[in-house]
Amino acid sequence: MAIWSEKNVEARHMIGLAVENDLLVHICRKTTAKEMWDYRDAHEGLMPPQFVAVMLSRLSMSYGTLINVIKSYPKDQIMADLVKNKLRDEWQVK
Repeated sequence: MAIWSEKNVEARHMIGLAVENDLLVHICRKTTAKEMWDYRDAHEGLMPPQFVAVMLSRLSMSYGTLINVIKSYPKDQIMADLVKNKLRDEWQVK
């Protein structure tokens, strides 16, 4: 449970950094990252480029090659779904 709690805090922090202030006031009251994410989905407040930047900045150095590959894409193609899929692929390999 302690590991889940740590991951939840980390995810809540990442989401909080990536949303606009007017949405942050609402989602900061949520107790889990899932609740925050669901609320965000319903209100479209998370800007993809900001979210991608936060996701990439939180990765360890072992993901350096993946980060470089993602950064090589044209900026208009680097969206959260692309990064999530690449991370999932990389995680399955490790």
